Amino acid sequence: METIFFRKTFPPGTFLLTGSGVQWHAVFSKGYDELYLSYRVRFSDGFSNKDLHGKLPGLSGGKSNGGGYLPDGTDGWSARFMFHGTDINFYLYYPDLFRHFGDSLPIPEKKYYGAGPLLNAGFILKPNVWYTVTQRVVLNTPGKSNGLVEGFINGKKCAQQTGIRFRDVSDLTIDRIYFANFLGGSGKKTSSLEHICFDDFFVYTYKPDKKGSAKT
Repeated sequence: METIFFRKTFPPGTFLLTGSGVQWHAVFSKGYDELYLSYRVRFSDGFSNKDLHGKLPGLSGGKSNGGGYLPDGTDGWSARFMFHGTDINFYLYYPDLFRHFGDSLPIPEKKYYGAGPLLNAGFILKPNVWYTVTQRVVLNTPGKSNGLVEGFINGKKCAQQTGIRFRDVSDLTIDRIYFANFLGGSGKKTSSLEHICFDDFFVYTYKPDKKGSAKT
């Protein structure tokens, strides 16, 4: 699946979905146990302000739990991204949440690959530059906590979280993109007109390179 260029505008004073955020689901024709999502993203100059926090798209399944709706192992899960200025990290809803409103990596007391909690640990995204963000999700075997998420920027692996229990039943799969782009739930309102641009959304069953070509 591929999409064309999309620009999200945040007027001054924007905050949360009611303040000019967008949210929808792109549902697949079937479900998967492992999948890659890749897209390009570009932040405008104002996002050099680390007080601007918000959400970015990711893979999900079932009800795509979010907004404080805790998964029970049978209804849904989600693996979006969260940004703090131009730093981004994973933002998960899964049955073993440590926090009511989603967990940001690293999950406490679980193995984490990377220099810190940010997906781009040691690699700061620059405003007005296009980056390819890729996510890999592998669902757990029901009854085990062996799921994982991986993050790549421009084809370079930057983070991995293992030992995740996304589900307790096999018919809960990866079956959609959870497109969420808004400011909040923490952070501050925008003080100027800002934009986040998206392009080239792809979903793969194999590992893509940074240009979107297949790597077997």
